[in-house]
Amino acid sequence: MDVPPLMDWQHITEQITIILEEIAHLTTEFAQLQHCVKWLEDQYSSPPPSIPRSPQPQAPLIFVPEPMN
Repeated sequence: MDVPPLMDWQHITEQITIILEEIAHLTTEFAQLQHCVKWLEDQYSSPPPSIPRSPQPQAPLIFVPEPMN
């Protein structure tokens, strides 16, 4: 009669921990991406700034995402 192998619960626990850590990391990345999308939506939903009568050079707007803790 064949006896099924014993389950390696330590290995299973370690793998579940790795998966949960990856989910936490991906959740943080997703929140950062949502923040970027919200910023872009806000930028493109507002009316364009009025064009000044005398052309003045302006620095380009650069999006810098806020760090997530």
